[in-house]
Amino acid sequence: MKIHPVFHANLLRLDSNDAIKGQQQEPEPPVIVNGEEEWEVDEILDSKVIRKKLFYKAAWKNYPPDETCDPDRRHTAQTEYRKLYQRNNTFAVFWAEFQRLMTELDYSEETLLDDLRFKVNQQMQKALVAEVGATTLHEFAKKCMLIDQNI
Repeated sequence: MKIHPVFHANLLRLDSNDAIKGQQQEPEPPVIVNGEEEWEVDEILDSKVIRKKLFYKAAWKNYPPDETCDPDRRHTAQTEYRKLYQRNNTFAVFWAEFQRLMTELDYSEETLLDDLRFKVNQQMQKALVAEVGATTLHEFAKKCMLIDQNI
């Protein structure tokens, strides 16, 4: 006589969703929004207003507490860098902001030097035409500071 492994439906019950002892739950996969990884905030630690914009310092879910910086900081710096021009500021004020953004971005010195030549105001560009080309970013900045004092 053959017996089939059959049991009645009354013996079934819903899963309690509890992990088995010793079993570790894998972290959830990152959420992708517009092709970029979305970060989930665990807790807001601090906030401040910079140039009429509100910025937050946050603790991120599934990340160690020391990684509380803005995950979008590089994108923000790139946006500010694209908008940065000397305009009516002194070169010293412009240079300070340029250096701040320079630390956030990992552009090559050659790229930064080329960009800096076009980001200074027109008066500075005209004065720089007569100058011999600077080889480093800081040499160029020194020349601009001297020119700015004479303009």
